[in-house]
Amino acid sequence: MTVGARIAGGKRTAGGEGSGPALRCDGLVKRYGTTTVVDGLDIVAEPGELVALLGPSGCGKTTSLRLIAGFEELDGGTVAVGGRLVADGPRGEPPERRRIGMVFQDYALFPHLSVARNVAFGLPKGAGGGRGEGKERAARVATALATVGLAGLEERMPHQLSGGQQQRVALARAMAPKPTVILLDEPFSNLDAELRASVRAEVRQILAAAGATAVLVTHDQEEALSLADRVAVMRAGRVLQAAGPEELYHRPVDRWVAGFVGDAQFLPGEGTGRRIATELGDLPAHAATAGPVDVMLRPEALRLAPDTDGGDEDANAEVLARAFYGHDQLLTLRLDTGRILRSRLGPYGGIRPGDRVRASVRGAVLAFPREE
Repeated sequence: MTVGARIAGGKRTAGGEGSGPALRCDGLVKRYGTTTVVDGLDIVAEPGELVALLGPSGCGKTTSLRLIAGFEELDGGTVAVGGRLVADGPRGEPPERRRIGMVFQDYALFPHLSVARNVAFGLPKGAGGGRGEGKERAARVATALATVGLAGLEERMPHQLSGGQQQRVALARAMAPKPTVILLDEPFSNLDAELRASVRAEVRQILAAAGATAVLVTHDQEEALSLADRVAVMRAGRVLQAAGPEELYHRPVDRWVAGFVGDAQFLPGEGTGRRIATELGDLPAHAATAGPVDVMLRPEALRLAPDTDGGDEDANAEVLARAFYGHDQLLTLRLDTGRILRSRLGPYGGIRPGDRVRASVRGAVLAFPREE
């Protein structure tokens, strides 16, 4: 049997529909001429899971989504949706047969169609075209709009909606056909900062309530960490690490991931087993090390004790600057060795620029081989 026949016949992967991952991508490859944009990408999304593809611009995130949806042709690798093989290399099912919903960056709403007709546009049309089919489509539209909190706005036009409402119409259109997986391509990038946080919380709640499986593309670390069950960090067309938000933040697999996900600074040290000698003293390490290493320090791991009377012989730094954000503050300090570090503290403490402090590290540290 040929590959094309296998796909057309709906070949199941191990476990079959409903018993395995909602989405499984193995070794996806996409080239444009001599440039490889996606290079052996592996992604798995379990039923009901929200997976974020996080990476810098140009790393292949959106292309990966388009390969999964069927808008781009694979040069290599396979895509299975709900246990069913939908693409094997360049042979694959068309987008409308993959049971995948798509929310585009610009929402792609039709300006001349009402909210209800925009949502209905995403529904497959039956061959009969009878009255029963029309009632079913209307019911699907009503259910989708109720799910996203837009019941009663069926006859509104897109230009009569706020940015957040347009976002939810796009989500309703993607959800109406009851897809196995929903793909979201930078869905909040067109919203202003104030609206973005509330809309993404609403979208997360909607997806969770519907038990939907979703893959979100974003370059925003805060967005990925706060929304996703699992985050896959991409660079140059590959996934470097896929893990839960906390593991990714606290245990990055390499220095690049550490620097990309959150605020990281590095302190040189000399490892001996589970201890590392540094400018801030002898630090405990999460794993055994040997020789020159770079210790990762998140700003919140750096503790500061003020030298209130100028008599603390252990004071080892001077505060250079303070940025107050309300919920926390970021202090820039210079160690007596001359090294500049940042410390994130709560909103209280009374430490000001010019103060002498004793800087120390909270808990065990993660270290990477020294980069020259």
